[in-house]
Amino acid sequence: MRRAHLRYYTEAASSYLYLPRPLYDTDRLIILVEGPVDALRLADAALERYHLTTAAFCGLSVTPDKLLQLAALARAVPRLYIVLDSTVEPVSVNRLMTNFKALPFARTQVERLDLPPGVDDPGELTGEQIEIWLRQTGMAKLASA
Repeated sequence: MRRAHLRYYTEAASSYLYLPRPLYDTDRLIILVEGPVDALRLADAALERYHLTTAAFCGLSVTPDKLLQLAALARAVPRLYIVLDSTVEPVSVNRLMTNFKALPFARTQVERLDLPPGVDDPGELTGEQIEIWLRQTGMAKLASA
């Protein structure tokens, strides 16, 4: 919906992560976002240029199934970056980070990555903006071929 604030709805009780594509052996990092549209936008912009995968948490609820999926992904990829909408309350961000850092993610580094100034949602970024953002944050170098 273009003229309304609500663009799509993700059930808060969703049990699983959404992956726009499977994890490849060559992937070097995972970018975890809030919604499926965000994951699709980042995956499309990074396609064939970077060794990264995106996953959508589908809301902010932490379920055992999501944590199991994350743990499986984390065993294969050394870095996990969390990119949430800028409108997410700090208490929710802190709760997620606490949950992730408490898990035995083997060798995976878990960090929060902020959106560019003035951007509320990763799904709003154009392909060019994503490219610039990945370079500015150092993600492009970490995930380059």
